[in-house]
Amino acid sequence: MQKQEMSLSEIKANIANILSNPAEDRVNTAYKIYEEIIKESQYSAEALRYFYEYPDDEEFSNKEQENLIFTAEDKRQFTGLYGKMIDGALETLLRKNLPCSEFYKELWDFIEHNTILTEKKQKAFAVYYTWIDIRLPYFELPEGIKMDNEIYQEKLEEMEPLLKKMRFILYTPMEQKTERASRIMQVLDEMKDEEDKAVMMAQVLGMIERRNVAALVRRREG
Repeated sequence: MQKQEMSLSEIKANIANILSNPAEDRVNTAYKIYEEIIKESQYSAEALRYFYEYPDDEEFSNKEQENLIFTAEDKRQFTGLYGKMIDGALETLLRKNLPCSEFYKELWDFIEHNTILTEKKQKAFAVYYTWIDIRLPYFELPEGIKMDNEIYQEKLEEMEPLLKKMRFILYTPMEQKTERASRIMQVLDEMKDEEDKAVMMAQVLGMIERRNVAALVRRREG
């Protein structure tokens, strides 16, 4: 008897049902999602995109259960074996800044046709490992501002007073995050053009990163 072809809408409905009623942890849920995605190969990239873009507001079990495809030990071993490779492939793909449809086609091609991820369980793990990556779902970004280091340094010297003000805003105590955010926006409004704003925000991001690293070091030393 010939297998009846499923529509993309039916596959999406199945994915939504799995995600809206999670009974397992994320890695085993991802295995079920993978089984849905491969049901009709012509829709696989679109189904993968739907999965990653599905609202992530459900709670998944963190308890070890019986009769699961992935045990906690499986998850640990697969992370050690394939985690860096999957991260590297995703990093390379993200750098291309492709249109969304092309991005998901290439990501699916990596998962499904990789010469190392040859078994179903390995491919499903790749679906899981990319699912939990903070950089997904994917967005195609407009061209960003780039500039020579010499020009960058000149702009830093010109905006030194505002840079000191921004540093003060970032580090002084405030009751609410919205207070800090609105004051950052006020400083940006004082700047003459988009290039100056980009330079200032590059400095802000650097300050936040250094503060986060310092906090992590203090926690470890404590």
